[in-house]
Amino acid sequence: MSEFKAHVSEAKKKSLIETKKLLEDNSVVGIIDLNNLPSPQFQKIKFKLKDKLKVIVMKKSILKLAIKELESKKKGISGLDKLTEESIPALLISEEDPFKIAKALDKNKTKAPAKPGQITPREIVIPAGPTAFPAGPIIGELGQLGIKAGIEDGKVIIQEDKVLLKAGDEVDQKKSDLLAKFKIEPIEIGLNIVGIYQNGTVFGREVLTVSEEEYKQNITQAATEAINLAVFSVYPSKDIIELLIKKAESDSLALESSQKLLEKIGSDEVPKEEPKEEPKEELKEEPKEEPKEEPKEEPKEEPKEEPKEEPKEEPK
Repeated sequence: MSEFKAHVSEAKKKSLIETKKLLEDNSVVGIIDLNNLPSPQFQKIKFKLKDKLKVIVMKKSILKLAIKELESKKKGISGLDKLTEESIPALLISEEDPFKIAKALDKNKTKAPAKPGQITPREIVIPAGPTAFPAGPIIGELGQLGIKAGIEDGKVIIQEDKVLLKAGDEVDQKKSDLLAKFKIEPIEIGLNIVGIYQNGTVFGREVLTVSEEEYKQNITQAATEAINLAVFSVYPSKDIIELLIKKAESDSLALESSQKLLEKIGSDEVPKEEPKEEPKEELKEEPKEEPKEEPKEEPKEEPKEEPKEEPKEEPK
C-alpha cells in the first residue's frame, strides 16, 4: 500500500525556493509584524524606505519551512523561527545595520486612535486636571470607568490620575470612545520590527528599540565599571597602567600623610614634664626665747594682832 503524500503546488515550491535564496544571499534578514497595519500606510512606508530595505509578504508556513531548511547552512538563523509565532510576519532584507533599520522604521510610524480589540503598546493614563468638557453625561461615563471627576466653573475636572489601560491590555468599546474624546492616540501605525538576524545573531525588538542616547549611556557605564574593576583589583593592562601608577602614588601620599598625622597626634598626647623647681632653702627661724617668768613674791602675811585679854575682875 503506497504512502499518502500531500500535494504541494508548484507555486508553493517556487515560493519556498525564492524565500530560501533571499535568506541565504542577504547578510541582514528580519521579521516584520504587519498586524494592525492598513494597506495604504504599508505601501507608503515601503516606497519611502525602498533604498534601505525590502519587505516581502509571504505565507507564515513558507517562511518557517525556509528557515528550518537553512538551519544547517546558516548558523543561528533558527532564532528567527520563534519570532514568527505571535505576529503576521513579513520578511525584511537589507544590507544596512540592524539598529539603523530599527531607527528608520521607528521614525516612519504615525499615531492613531485605539480601536476596540486592539492591544495597547504602552500604559495609558487619564491625567488629573481641567478638561474642555461641559457638565453633562460624560460625568457618568467617567464614573463607570473608575475616573473621579467633578465640576469647576461649569467644566468637568479630573480629580486624580487614573490608569485606564496597561501595556498589553485589550481596548474595549467604552475605553476606545473615551480615548477618542480625550484625543489620545496610543496606537503606532508602521512596520513593527520583531527581530533581525546578522552574522549568526538574532537581535530582538527589546534590543533594537533601545534609544540611541540610552545605548550610549549603557556603553559609557559599562566602560566605567570595567575600568573601576581593573583598577581596584590591580589588573595590569596597557589601557589602565597609567591609572594604576597614579593610584599607587596617591595611596602612597595618603599613607605618608596619615602616618605624619598619627605621629603628631601621638606626640601631642605625651604629657610634657614640668620643669622641676630647685628646692628653696628655708630660713630656719631660731626659736625665740620665751621670757622667763620671774617668781612672784608671795604676799607677806601681816602679823595678826592677838586679841588682848581684858583683865578679869576679881570678885569682891
